[in-house]
Amino acid sequence: MNTEELMKQQREIEAMQEKYKKFVGEQQIGNDANSSQGNISESNMGKKIENGRMMTIKSNKYYDVKEGSLNNIKLDRAFLFYDDVAVVLKDGRYGYISKDGKMLTEFKYDTASQFTNGYGRVSINGKFDAVDKEGKELFGFKYDDLIPLSENSFLVALDGKCGIVNNEGNEITPLTYEAPVGIDKESYAVLIQNQDYHGYSVFDKSGTKKGEIHQYICKSIGDDLITAQNEDGLFGYVDLEGNTIIDFKYLSSTTFSYDRAIVTDSEGVHVIDKTGNIICTLEEDYLDIEVLENGLIKVLTNDGIGLLNSNGDVIVEPTYDEISTFYDGKAKVKKDDLYGFISEDGTVVIPVKYENASSYSDGLASIEEDGIWRIIDSTGKPINNYLYEYYYISAVTCDRFLVFDNNENYGYLDIEGNLVIGSMVTKEPITKLPSIYRYP
Repeated sequence: MNTEELMKQQREIEAMQEKYKKFVGEQQIGNDANSSQGNISESNMGKKIENGRMMTIKSNKYYDVKEGSLNNIKLDRAFLFYDDVAVVLKDGRYGYISKDGKMLTEFKYDTASQFTNGYGRVSINGKFDAVDKEGKELFGFKYDDLIPLSENSFLVALDGKCGIVNNEGNEITPLTYEAPVGIDKESYAVLIQNQDYHGYSVFDKSGTKKGEIHQYICKSIGDDLITAQNEDGLFGYVDLEGNTIIDFKYLSSTTFSYDRAIVTDSEGVHVIDKTGNIICTLEEDYLDIEVLENGLIKVLTNDGIGLLNSNGDVIVEPTYDEISTFYDGKAKVKKDDLYGFISEDGTVVIPVKYENASSYSDGLASIEEDGIWRIIDSTGKPINNYLYEYYYISAVTCDRFLVFDNNENYGYLDIEGNLVIGSMVTKEPITKLPSIYRYP
């Protein structure tokens, strides 16, 4: 997955965690009213599986991978791995761990973001810094905000101005710009030059200026093209040096993504390529339109969500409640509160019958049925004989699945489905993982 796709997965995880927190809170209230334990009872954790047996060992210990790893710590929350590093939360403070469970930093940050370009973005008392994979903080929390553009450049904000510095804090550009308009996936940054919005400078990820734009209002940047608006209120596209690439003739326009954009003119709604050629004209007045990486077009109607091919022809009728981004040639779909998967031609390849599911990644996905999770391969076949009684198993990122259970325990599985980091595991053999059914 690329960074944009990982961020979508992270948003999905965060939404599920919020739902989970609400669920746990409701369970907590119910148990407080009926017992002195004030937690989900162990008896509620077990569910009978025909021809199966349950192994339960309860512990708040983390797997002791190596010196300096998580041990005897119960996390408040954990997040997906990015760039082989994950954000974790304990007692209201964030830190980072490696794939083997080693703590890279202390739990000390007020906020922490996923690693990008080799760095995490962290803050303490409203001031921001960058931290590397060794846990080294670069700038002494001097900036009001920052974004890693590359392994050696950062877009930073200080005292109401912004600019670009290297990883030693030396200015590559002066910190005199008003604000960023946008940053695209190649880390090209468009910065506003002055308070009157009369002028923009465009920089690449090394901080080298690529051009200046003065005659248009810049709206966004994507796929090396800048969405802009002229003095007549019409939209078009310019390159990094401000040269007009697609004429200013549209009533509205979107940022280019996957080499396509959606524009409207007096004749309707069109999908165009980076030369301005019309790929297709959309016949129906859709409520929302999104161009996907594989050239398909996701559309929203009053009846639901569907898919069009690159010619604008319907290949999936708008009957689904959700259609995710395609990964590994499959998209997760939701209909009537059940999940399954479709292929790029709209064929249902894994039945829409599961209570929950993650998206595919690296040929693997997770599905939930009757309260039990399994990890499946690209054909829908389980990869092992474990039946996991977790609340959620994420998509795999960096060879790790994020999991959390009904006792507010967080952990990670490896790509074989073994629990390698987590507050629900002990040093006992894998056959004695808590809340996991395993066929004899």
